[in-house]
Amino acid sequence: MTGESIRWRHSTERAAVTVRGSLTDLLLHLYKRRDDNLEVDGDRDLLEYYRERVSFG
Repeated sequence: MTGESIRWRHSTERAAVTVRGSLTDLLLHLYKRRDDNLEVDGDRDLLEYYRERVSFG
């Protein structure tokens, strides 16, 4: 990670972290309501870092 802000982009290159799950489970994860039923590949610490700094609603 570089820069002062968190950014994402659509790409075919390998990501630092990938999260897979149903739309409902992904949204619940982002809203910090639930963490189960997700497949996480890569840097879990980076995912937590992102999740702590992003807010929805």
